[in-house]
Amino acid sequence: MRVVWAMPNAAAETGRSYRPWLAGRAVIAADRAIVRALLARVGTKDEVRDEGEIDYLTALSGWGRPIRR
Repeated sequence: MRVVWAMPNAAAETGRSYRPWLAGRAVIAADRAIVRALLARVGTKDEVRDEGEIDYLTALSGWGRPIRR
């Protein structure tokens, strides 16, 4: 099964999202090109090596909508 995991980020609405993503073992180069093109439309993207990197980068960049008063 060809699977890609990308962590959501609320900043995608404004095109300023940072989105780390991870490809499963069956993902081929053509799939990666499609993922890069899709994620480029909502901001910056990086393919990471493992799930731990997604966890770290998500915590670092923040993934929730900011509270405005």
